This record gives sequence, structure tokens and C-alpha cells, in this order.
Amino acid sequence: MSSTRMKNDMCDYKIQQNAFKQEKEYMTYKGQAISNPVGFSQVGLGIGQMPNFLLSENAVDIGSYLKGINSTNLVNPQQPIKPELNCLPEIKVYQTPAKVIMPKPLVIEKNQRFHVI
Repeated sequence: MSSTRMKNDMCDYKIQQNAFKQEKEYMTYKGQAISNPVGFSQVGLGIGQMPNFLLSENAVDIGSYLKGINSTNLVNPQQPIKPELNCLPEIKVYQTPAKVIMPKPLVIEKNQRFHVI
């Protein structure tokens, strides 16, 4: 039986593939780059976006294990996963001051606060 629907037309197929390509380009930002050098900051900053392959050599296997994928397979049971973690260096982002400035001790005088009995 031949197809009579327009979705099986070659032009419609090319339009659909072009739409898929544009959606993929929109979802994956080309300007997003991995900072160089790669590492963790010493003080004060959290981690931004970092791809999983920088943190571990077998990140996909670890993620699948944590999500329980293939955990109930009785034909080919899942083998234990040994994480192969990458040791990233600490990067000093800014210089900390040599002297720490501490405030004076807090003194609360009794005659300056409202007191309810």
C-alpha cells in the first residue's frame, strides 16, 4: 500500500530534518566554553557548569548506577562499578588579604534596649 500522506514526501522530510538541526543548535550554545585551566576554586566561588567527562573517566556508568539503570537485569547482572575519578587541581582565583580585619567586640549596654518583663 502506497503512502498518501504528505509527511512521507521528500521535501517535508528535509524541512523536518532542518527543524531538528535548528533545535539542536539552539539547545547547544556554541559560545559556551570550558574555562582554561580547569579546576576548583580555593575560596569563595562555587562550581559553574562543568561537563561530566572532566570529573570522571566513566561518568555515564556512574550516573547509570546511581539511577538504578540495569539494576534488575537478571539475564546479565550489572557488574560492580569502580569510579575512575579525575583529580582536578585547586585554582587560586584571587589573592586573600594577609591581615584579617575583625570587628570590635560587641558590647550591649543595659540602658539602651527596651526590656519587657
